Amino acid sequence: MTGERLLEAIGYIDPALVEDARRLPVRRRLGRRALTVGLAAALILALGATALAYYAGWFGDYFEEQSGAPLTESQQSYIREQTVQVGRSAAVDGWQVTVDEAVAGKNDAYIKLTVTAPEGITLEGEHYFFQENDLSDGAMSAGDVIQMGGSQGTEPDGDSHDGRVTVLLKYFVYTRPGGETSFLDGVPRTLTLTDFCQFADDGTETTVAEGTWRFELTLTPRAAEQADEVQLVDGAVPCTGVSAAWNSAGETRLADVPIELTSFRLTSMGADCEYTGEEYEALEFPDVFVTLLDGTQVRANMNTGTIGFCSFKLDAPVDLAQVDHVSVQGVELPMPGR
Repeated sequence: MTGERLLEAIGYIDPALVEDARRLPVRRRLGRRALTVGLAAALILALGATALAYYAGWFGDYFEEQSGAPLTESQQSYIREQTVQVGRSAAVDGWQVTVDEAVAGKNDAYIKLTVTAPEGITLEGEHYFFQENDLSDGAMSAGDVIQMGGSQGTEPDGDSHDGRVTVLLKYFVYTRPGGETSFLDGVPRTLTLTDFCQFADDGTETTVAEGTWRFELTLTPRAAEQADEVQLVDGAVPCTGVSAAWNSAGETRLADVPIELTSFRLTSMGADCEYTGEEYEALEFPDVFVTLLDGTQVRANMNTGTIGFCSFKLDAPVDLAQVDHVSVQGVELPMPGR
């Protein structure tokens, strides 16, 4: 590729400069051509370095796939800054488990594992998991907690048929207002994994490897300097929830139920709300979106709910400083100061 074609490929060239270069003596043209190629190469390297500066690694790719849209620079930056490279391994009877990396917000934590089988053993299929997985925290106050739980699943990582699989652990804990429990407290935690298993296509469960793998890890690069939480409701805000009911034919009927939001707390990775009104059952909130200043929308999916309370998990993390508002069933809740 010539220097002028190279510049055209990356989106800029001045036609006058090309024509001027053609009229130069051969000796001078060689110098100009070399300079053009050099500048183009430098520009490409600079653009590549800029792209790498915002690349958020494995978790960036994961959240981008979850959200179904490219992440903004602020989202990539947040994920990159909050990701902790752990790189700790433990082995039982030749089965090695490595905690690769982790990323966490106040209420949510994601931990990426690689499980490596002993030499000669091939891990085929999907749906691998640990029979028990516990992320204990000696500082957690049980009185703070409203809801807590987790999930896990095998993630495609190109290695699932050569003796290695990637397993992603997800944890959440939601506290009462003023509760101190947080994944951002910088407190070391103990991750305990027991018995590596697989669900077969026919629904049966098989223990692949027995044993216990234990790790000490901190989920954040440092203790948060400020709370990763913003309250968006001051008082009571009229809204609606969705109730699922069944008629005599067993058909599901969805109905809007008038309620009042008394709290909506947004964090970088999730949210929770409290409400009053028709509290005879737990309601659903299928249309909750976080809108960023640049117009990007991030869906908040229902995580779990009880009567008068519901928690959400964002498709991808957000930088709270870049959030404009949250919409709950069409009702806009602006960020403080917006």
